[in-house]
Amino acid sequence: MRKIANKYDSIYFNKGSSEGAYLAAGFVIEATKRVAKGDLDSTFAIVRLLGHHAEESEPIRLLPIQ
Repeated sequence: MRKIANKYDSIYFNKGSSEGAYLAAGFVIEATKRVAKGDLDSTFAIVRLLGHHAEESEPIRLLPIQ
């Protein structure tokens, strides 16, 4: 992933990137489960996908976790 990230100026990865992605996904899953079980009436999550940036001339479909 570092090779791909270095090719573009709008992607930044560090040693915590993977952990951050897993935590964000886990929070969304947990919130969804709690709504489904009736523990919460609703929930709202703002989660930015790592590698979501695109360059001026091309899209970037970069997902660190697939």
